[in-house]
Amino acid sequence: MAAIAQRVASVRREKALPNGSHGARRTGRRKSRARGAFRLAAPVLALGFVFLYVALYANLTATSYSRTRIVAACRQERITNERLKVEYIRRSSPHNVMAAAQSAGMVYASRYEYLGRSERIASARGGNR
Repeated sequence: MAAIAQRVASVRREKALPNGSHGARRTGRRKSRARGAFRLAAPVLALGFVFLYVALYANLTATSYSRTRIVAACRQERITNERLKVEYIRRSSPHNVMAAAQSAGMVYASRYEYLGRSERIASARGGNR
């Protein structure tokens, strides 16, 4: 019986964990699975990050080009608007209006007749009441 007790004691000493800790040994499968998952996820995440960066950069570049085009079109429209304002002022000046009226054969009226209130209402309705 003493031989069996010595064998059990020696087996316990051989299988004891380092640093005097007691308990059953773990095989480390949990760590290896986590490391394997990280080894798989790290390149996928890096590739996803690179893809996201390239997509955002392409979007910013396209937005910049379209913004530049819109700004140029806006500037061109402002120039056209200023030219039209000058043309409107030139054509609506009293001198040009008088010249256009004379060339169209218009003359000054010798007398003016104004409609009364009842005549204005009748002409607006389309009949004489």
